[in-house]
Amino acid sequence: GYRVALHGLDGHTPGRLYAGETLARLGLPPARDFAEAQAQLAERGFAYLSLDRFSPQLARLMGLKPVLGLRSAVNTLARSLNPFQARASLQAAFHPGYVPIHRDAALALGDARVWSFRGDGGENERRPEKPVEVAAAENGLARDFTLPPLIEGAAEKETPEIGRASCRER
Repeated sequence: GYRVALHGLDGHTPGRLYAGETLARLGLPPARDFAEAQAQLAERGFAYLSLDRFSPQLARLMGLKPVLGLRSAVNTLARSLNPFQARASLQAAFHPGYVPIHRDAALALGDARVWSFRGDGGENERRPEKPVEVAAAENGLARDFTLPPLIEGAAEKETPEIGRASCRER
């Protein structure tokens, strides 16, 4: 019952599978602009708009990652954007020390509700067998809490294979 708007940038790290490509394979093509994204939100409750469609300059700066050899403050800035003026946002960071920084930035910006957490690989994803520590900004207040694991047991290690998505070993 919730409408979900997602933004990101495909292809800035070689060898990864990105949201835009994945969604297109699932028959959910990315929006070409804000108007199309709004129409997709109204029609199906979901839209993905690539960063290069609403901020080409920021997308160009994100493209410097291979040149710099690491993420920069541009990555943090892009995660903090709320181009659809959503009432709630999720922001993940790879380094645990950035989690409260994202929360505090959301407080400073006056965002209504932002949950910041350490995402797997710095992305908005979690390992279902692990708890998640959340630094939240909600209606001008900071609060920290932990979400319990979704399933029991330790996950199996992922083994990347060249030219294919990661697989699980048994």
